[in-house]
Amino acid sequence: MIVNRSLTVVLVAALAVVAPAAGEGPSLLVYPRFNTTYRDMAPDITPVTSAGMTINLSSPTNSLTLRDHWVELEPLGGGVHRFRAMADFLGKADLLAEFEASVPGRIEDQVLLPIQQVEIEGEIEIVRDAEGFLITTRKLPEHAEILMQSRLGNQLLSLCDMMSILTGSDCSGLSEAFTRVRLPLPKPPETYRIGLEELTEEEFLRLDDYLRSAG
Repeated sequence: MIVNRSLTVVLVAALAVVAPAAGEGPSLLVYPRFNTTYRDMAPDITPVTSAGMTINLSSPTNSLTLRDHWVELEPLGGGVHRFRAMADFLGKADLLAEFEASVPGRIEDQVLLPIQQVEIEGEIEIVRDAEGFLITTRKLPEHAEILMQSRLGNQLLSLCDMMSILTGSDCSGLSEAFTRVRLPLPKPPETYRIGLEELTEEEFLRLDDYLRSAG
């Protein structure tokens, strides 16, 4: 499953190690080393509230394959940089739904994340220190939306329909809630460290030169 903090780390790291030269304006960048499979990122998923039920979602086991990505980065001055990042991915996950209702319960299912693209825009600050680089988020959207394919929504919809006979509630919005889920992103500011040991010599020199020229 794509994740809040881990997704941010991946995209921020991609921004850092492939930064363009200052003064060139926005640059479109790709860094193949990040196109790999990530496992068990354990995301938080925004709870779903519908028809008098609150449904808390989690994913204890998951895998995400990043197929492709690009990053557009532009210096704004004062160490701050505007970015727009795209991730093209697919994956699968075990999804657990625990619902709070007149009769609490839980349902487990395996979901598929079909091939899709997610874009994130925001601003970050990059600072060099003796141990590497500090990347601090300054602006991020509140969440990222992803598509998934699951039987879970149909099961919960059937449960909601049965409850609606007693409560008169409306279940029409529940099915859509389980085809497009919202993953909350960390609220800025949040700082991530990229240590020198995590960078190749070329990556270090390119970022260091970029920061000097953007100075």
